[in-house]
Amino acid sequence: MEAKGKPLEIKGNDLENIETNKDSPQGDSYRVRQPLSVRPTAAEIGDSQRRLVYDKQMRLLPSLASLAIFSAVLLAQPPQDGKKKGPPPPPKNLQVLTPDDLRGGIMQKFAAALGGNCLTCHVQGDFASDTNEHKVIARHMITMTKEINAKFPDGMEHVTCYTCHRGQHEPAMAPPPADKPAQ
Repeated sequence: MEAKGKPLEIKGNDLENIETNKDSPQGDSYRVRQPLSVRPTAAEIGDSQRRLVYDKQMRLLPSLASLAIFSAVLLAQPPQDGKKKGPPPPPKNLQVLTPDDLRGGIMQKFAAALGGNCLTCHVQGDFASDTNEHKVIARHMITMTKEINAKFPDGMEHVTCYTCHRGQHEPAMAPPPADKPAQ
């Protein structure tokens, strides 16, 4: 047996990899099946196969370059909503509260304690405006609770809006009527 002019050498387990083709026009022919782990060396690859491998690599290069450019353009785009990211603008018209109070969520506490929302004290679209009379009243109430809490020697907060309002816009001036005992 010869393969392309060279005598075929069969060693050990190679016998399992030989196929016989009896229907070949040249008579009996033999073909050696190569295991998948065996790759031909560069010397065994012909020019056409080298070009095929080169062409596949050259097709892959523009695809990767296009993907890299597309990714760079996509990541470099500003946010689509048109708003700039960053810290919010500083609050305006603070007279009693501090920016730290606002960051601590005090407005949400006020809304829960009074059973309302932002528009209970603020004007829609202009939270700095003092045209809503409830905002002036709220400032007096905040000052009152700060003064009461300052009188406690432990420095803790003992009185809040909820102490009197209990989730209602108007604080109750008297306890609710007691239920009549069942007879």
